Amino acid sequence: MGSHYSFEDLRNSPAVLIAAFNNRWTLQMTSNMPFVFAEKDGQGRIEERKPAGRVWSPRLGARGEVTADYAIVARQFDSKTGRLLIVAAGIGPRGTQAAGDFIAREDYLADALRAAPRGWQRKNLEVVLETDVIDTIPGPPRVVVAQFW
Repeated sequence: MGSHYSFEDLRNSPAVLIAAFNNRWTLQMTSNMPFVFAEKDGQGRIEERKPAGRVWSPRLGARGEVTADYAIVARQFDSKTGRLLIVAAGIGPRGTQAAGDFIAREDYLADALRAAPRGWQRKNLEVVLETDVIDTIPGPPRVVVAQFW
C-alpha cells in the first residue's frame, strides 16, 4: 500500500495514512507521537510512550477470534514531512475500519472533542479508539484516550 510512495511524495503534499502494520509510512511517521504502534512477541499493539505507559492489544475470544480491536486517529500539523498528516489506522483490519468510521462521522469525532482544550483546532491531536468486533464486523468506535499538544 504505502510502499509505492517515497518520503519525497509525502513532503510534497498533505498525507492521509491508512492502516498500520502493512503501511511502513504510518509506523515511521507516528513514531514520535504520544501513542505508537508496536509489536511484542509477534503481536501488534498500541503503546503510550511515556514511562509506565498504558498498552492496548486486541482481545481474543475462546476460538482465537478478535473480539475487540484498537486504533489510532491522529492529526499533526507539522509532521516529520513538514506537512499536515492525518492517520487512521488500527492494530488489525477491524480497528482500521473503525478508525475510518470515526473520521467519517461527525458524532464520533464530537465524542473525542468533548474534553478538548481551548484552541484545539490549531493543535495536534491523537486519539486511541476501541471497537468491539462481532462476527468479524467492528462496532461503533469508542474513545479510550485523547491527547492534544
